[in-house]
Amino acid sequence: MVSEREGPTSEPVTVTVTLPSDPEQAERVTERALGTVMQALERGGPVELATIEPSGPVVALVADRRGAGRRLARAVPQARTESDVTAGRGAKWAL
Repeated sequence: MVSEREGPTSEPVTVTVTLPSDPEQAERVTERALGTVMQALERGGPVELATIEPSGPVVALVADRRGAGRRLARAVPQARTESDVTAGRGAKWAL
């Protein structure tokens, strides 16, 4: 007899990153964001990273350090409005 079981479903953790216009402060925020993403990935659940890129707001899953680093490298400072970034239903961290 074969029994199929689905593993526990987990909502993605959403890390929202808003970079300040000052380059030094933006670097610190980026470093902190990468650390936060890595901690969340180490817990084993899915992680969404919400950033503002030159093309506009992006909310997408990241799978590893490289993917998170690339997304953060593309992030740009921009004033946020209410409609800029909508996050998933899981835990949320805003940096």
